[in-house]
Amino acid sequence: MKEKIASLRERYSSDVRFRVNASLHWNFWLNIAYALLQLGLGYKHHTVWYYSLAGYHAILAFMRFFLMRYSSKHEIREDVKKEWKLYRFCGIMLFGLNVTLAGFVYYIMWQGRAFVHHEITVIALAAYTFYMFTMSVISFNKYRKLKSPVYTAGRMIGLATALVSMLTLEKAMLATFGAADGEEFRLIMTGATGAGVTVLVLGMAIYMVVVANRRLKGFKVKE
Repeated sequence: MKEKIASLRERYSSDVRFRVNASLHWNFWLNIAYALLQLGLGYKHHTVWYYSLAGYHAILAFMRFFLMRYSSKHEIREDVKKEWKLYRFCGIMLFGLNVTLAGFVYYIMWQGRAFVHHEITVIALAAYTFYMFTMSVISFNKYRKLKSPVYTAGRMIGLATALVSMLTLEKAMLATFGAADGEEFRLIMTGATGAGVTVLVLGMAIYMVVVANRRLKGFKVKE
């Protein structure tokens, strides 16, 4: 058992593809777990807000699954054209999700409901958010030299996940620890953060689609 663990550690440290695939698998299951947490909160509080977030993170996990499946079967930049198509697909999906997210943010502001959470729940939300932000920064710096559209798409999804979870965390913390601030303050903060997250994710989605289309046009010219 120890030899197997040592072998995996050695492979993880020396094999870039194995390391990135392991990261995609881990983040996929983490996305699923977080979606289930949001589903549980939706059932507990009887609100479409958490149900919608559960669906949002489940779709992000679905996108990771496609990247994970491709990466498991192909070497880095083995089929660059197909990688750019997957990259564009993720951009289009993010765009659609972002439009839906904007609607949900407007709905929760219009509804004006606040849900007080147990401290452990807030800690879990905070841990997930900080982890996703940290890993997004690390992966951007660590794997940008690979120049693989599939791995870049994975990093973009990770950043989008972190941004949306930040919105969820803020809302939970304001409701749980900011009772003295008043409902108006909570709505303003939720609206401002929601607008900021929506604009950032929208910019990411448009950037991904535009860049992918430009690269794919280059392939058509060569053909």
